[in-house]
Amino acid sequence: MFAYIAGSPFVFTQLYGLSTQQYGLLFGLNASGLIAASQLNNWLLRHYSFQQILRGVTWVALLAGLALWGLARTGWGGLYGLEGPLFVVVSCVGLASPNATAGALQRHAAHAGSAASLLGTLSYSCGTLAALTTSALADGTTWPMALVVAACGALACGLYHWLVGAAAPGPAPAVSLPG
Repeated sequence: MFAYIAGSPFVFTQLYGLSTQQYGLLFGLNASGLIAASQLNNWLLRHYSFQQILRGVTWVALLAGLALWGLARTGWGGLYGLEGPLFVVVSCVGLASPNATAGALQRHAAHAGSAASLLGTLSYSCGTLAALTTSALADGTTWPMALVVAACGALACGLYHWLVGAAAPGPAPAVSLPG
């Protein structure tokens, strides 16, 4: 999310020539995807565990991030080519964040305040690192933002399987999302 926030103003206003108003509408479109996904989460939790949702959404975010990076490297699809996978990645935050928080706090009810503070600190620290990396790699193209988004998707997927896979007694349940 922070790589997108740090990189997208340059990408969409400077490289693709959107006005600030158009960029604001595009940013709002992506925010609506995040909001819709967080609302969908309530329905999904009636049918799937938070672990199943988190497992599925990390894979979706990874695949969308890789698509974003590939499209940024090739330039295929232009603005629309970038916006599709970017919308998916930003929307994934609406599913990943509440389920990751639930999972992280589930075993720490006695110290929920401290655990939530640590989780918030870690989340914003990682976000800061993603934004700084996006800025440090800036070279006047779309690829630094896309690369950091894809790398964060890979990291999220790997961390899920390392942390949740290690805690689970057996293999993680398969995810079968509707649609």
